[in-house]
Amino acid sequence: MKKYFPPLVAGFAAGVFLIVPVIKNLSCCVIIPFASYLALFLEMKSQRVIFEIKVSRGALIGLLTGLTAAFFATSFDVLITFITKSNDIILAFNNLPLVMENFPFDDSIKQQIVDIFETIVNDIKTFGFSPVYAASMLVNNLFFGFVFGTIGGMISVPILNSRLRKEK
Repeated sequence: MKKYFPPLVAGFAAGVFLIVPVIKNLSCCVIIPFASYLALFLEMKSQRVIFEIKVSRGALIGLLTGLTAAFFATSFDVLITFITKSNDIILAFNNLPLVMENFPFDDSIKQQIVDIFETIVNDIKTFGFSPVYAASMLVNNLFFGFVFGTIGGMISVPILNSRLRKEK
């Protein structure tokens, strides 16, 4: 369990930041890679690492951190949506037909998309929960957590290794 603690801590912290309205826009580029760096740093400190970390280890820690962040971010988002019965989809729904006009799709496809979003909005307003919304958020967060967590872990390895060399 000790070896999974740093990705859990960093993933939890990233999950909290991923639900803050303005900050969540930086999730792919800043928050998840930085959480991967933090997880590797915490692992080095807890294990008292005196040797260089391998890139594969950095990628694995980054992956675990990204997936943990995705799980916590989705859980917090669904919980807040359940409590408030509101979220970004409800606020943006009125503008959806205007946005859909510019898409190069057939009118029947555009209408189906609007119908799906209308179902999501009605479920959230009525019950505070939409299974389609929760599933789509989980898939989206898992994908971005997987990709950017792994990249962040791989980028963090040379930074931490150079820091380790300076300390020797």
